[in-house]
Amino acid sequence: MHCSSSRRRCRRLISPGGGLLLRPDEGHPRWTKHRERPTSVRPAPPRFSIAFCESDTEAFLSVLGLARRAPIFESLETGAGRLYRATFADVIQSLDLVIQLVGEAIKCQSVQATINDRAVRSLTRFWSALICYQESLAEPKPRDHCLYHSVRLSDYAGCPARSCMVPCQFICTRCLGLFRERGVPPSSSQLIAIAQQAEVEWCPNLRLPSPLD
Repeated sequence: MHCSSSRRRCRRLISPGGGLLLRPDEGHPRWTKHRERPTSVRPAPPRFSIAFCESDTEAFLSVLGLARRAPIFESLETGAGRLYRATFADVIQSLDLVIQLVGEAIKCQSVQATINDRAVRSLTRFWSALICYQESLAEPKPRDHCLYHSVRLSDYAGCPARSCMVPCQFICTRCLGLFRERGVPPSSSQLIAIAQQAEVEWCPNLRLPSPLD
């Protein structure tokens, strides 16, 4: 009797077309949430843009040829000459091309670049970080590459920290300098600043702490 009664109640929640009647204003019982699985939110891919001026140098021609292959390539006529800009909405998808482009752009003058809308202050550091990330992809676990190089560097430099909050060879030296100067590990905000100075905060392998931690 109990099962029959339950089936009749269930049938009253089903429309003639077979769909569930979900409007609460009709007096139907509300859904009881038993579990909600968390959905993973993937971080936005790193976005890179580089702009450069027209010139008669060989390096410019090389950079221009590579920039033309970017997903977004633009030019702008100005009173001082023509400007060109290449934009990559996802650095990771165009990693090989970005590495080649930045490597050639280092040889040029009047080059401006941004990563996630932050100005790149050193193309050479950024290029080194790009190559390091590319090398990490050859490992079954890319972060093992980061850990290996940071441990070697910290052991050589005599880092007093028992465990590294952000294992990265480009962060280690700067982090160690602050540690020795202040006697305590850098704060979260200091680590983020160090990562930006090293041009690596964009790296997918890096897990920077929240500024509020």
